[in-house]
Amino acid sequence: MKLKIIVDQINNVQVIVSGSSAFDINHITQEPLTGRKFEYHLFPISWNEFQNNVGYGKALQQLELLLLFGMYPDVINNFGNEYEILKNVVSSYLYKDILSLAGIRKSEVLEKILQVLALQVRSEVSFNDIA
Repeated sequence: MKLKIIVDQINNVQVIVSGSSAFDINHITQEPLTGRKFEYHLFPISWNEFQNNVGYGKALQQLELLLLFGMYPDVINNFGNEYEILKNVVSSYLYKDILSLAGIRKSEVLEKILQVLALQVRSEVSFNDIA
């Protein structure tokens, strides 16, 4: 509401708001900003971007880590701390968004479901285990 007042009342002002959770922004913002907003989606770094930056040989050496931990900029810039960074991303953003979207109240339930699914990779998923 404060941002709307600033944009509506002050001439020649631009407000830049960033956030990592689109669910929060959409749920909190009641007022439509039609014609007054531009949305930008920032995606993880692509393989070509990474390879062009570090070279093909080094990129290929780090391929396994990148496949395991993703192409998040913080992961790429801090090799050696991948596990901690990914855990922070998951707990701060991904779980929060999934919990908001699905209306799940207990994050422990979601974590247990994900663990069961991870243990069943490359095999048939057991609905009984998930239940």
